[in-house]
Amino acid sequence: MKKFKIILTGICIVLLIMIIINFGMNWWIFDELGNGSDDGWLGFWGGFLGAILAVVGVWWQTNKTIKNEKELMFSQKRPYIIIQESSVRNLAEIKDIFSSKNHTAYADEPVIVIKNLSNNPMFSVKLVFQYDNKKEDIVIDRIDPNSNIGIIINSDNIIEYLKKLGMIYPRQPEERDEFYKRINLIKEQGIKKSFSDNIKALKYFNVENKESEYINAIRITTKNYSINTKYELLKEFSDKYIHNNSILYEIPCKIKVTIYFTTTVREKVKLVFKKEDKKYRYQKNETKLENKGSTFTEKEYDTSDMYESYKLK
Repeated sequence: MKKFKIILTGICIVLLIMIIINFGMNWWIFDELGNGSDDGWLGFWGGFLGAILAVVGVWWQTNKTIKNEKELMFSQKRPYIIIQESSVRNLAEIKDIFSSKNHTAYADEPVIVIKNLSNNPMFSVKLVFQYDNKKEDIVIDRIDPNSNIGIIINSDNIIEYLKKLGMIYPRQPEERDEFYKRINLIKEQGIKKSFSDNIKALKYFNVENKESEYINAIRITTKNYSINTKYELLKEFSDKYIHNNSILYEIPCKIKVTIYFTTTVREKVKLVFKKEDKKYRYQKNETKLENKGSTFTEKEYDTSDMYESYKLK
C-alpha cells in the first residue's frame, strides 16, 4: 500500500509538470522566448518521457534485486520440516517428548515426530493440532538443527484405549491401587464379580473370548501379590492378546498440524501439514512468511509470553 502511494504521487507530479508546461506556453515569459517548433516540442516530450521511463525502470530493477537478495537471506534461514509417526518405545534418538498436560507415556503410545532436517534452529515454536473437533496447543522454546522432537496428543480415542488397557494390565500407581481394592473384594464377591469392569474391558480389544485365561491370570496374580513379579502374568496376557491385536490406539486419521516459529533472522513463519493417506502432506497454499508480507495476529502467534509445555523426557 505504501509503495502504491509513492508511485501514484510520482505519476501525479509528472502529470502536473506536463500540464504546467503545456498551459504555460501561452504566458508572456514563453512569448518572449518563443513557442518553438512542433518538432522541437515533440523531441522535448519524447526525451522527457524517455528519461522518466528510464528512471522508473532503474528503480523497478533495483527494487526487485533488493527484494530477491533479501528473500534469499531469509529463505536460507528457514528450516526444512517433515512430520512422521512413531511410538514411545522407538524414540531412543528423540531428545524430548512433549504433551499439553502432565502425562506418563506408555511404551506403545503413538507419538507425532517433528523432524528438523536443516542446519537452522527454530525458536518460540507453537504447534497447533486440530482433530475430532478438538484443538490442542504445544509450545516449545526451540528445536535444534538436525534434531527431532516427539509430541503426544491427548486424543479421546487414545485416552479411552489407555483407560481400558490400565484395567486389564495396571501399570500406573493409581491403576494398581484400584486393582488392589478389587483384590480385597474377592473373598466377598469372587474374582469374576470383583473384576467385572476389567473383564468388560476385554470387549474393547475384541478378546472377550479369552475371559477364562484372563481370570486365571488374575487368580495367580492375586495369590502371588507379595512378590515382585505379581503383575507378570497380566503383562504376558496383554502382550499376547492386546498388543498384537489390530485394535491399537492410533493418532486420528484426519489431523491438521500447524507450526508457528521464528527463525534466526527473526522472521515469523507458519507451516501447515495435513494427514492424508497416513502421510503428513505440506499445504503450501496455507503457508505464511513474514518477509513476503504475511501478517500474524496476536491471537494467532504471539512470542511475548510463551511458556514451554510439559516435557516428558
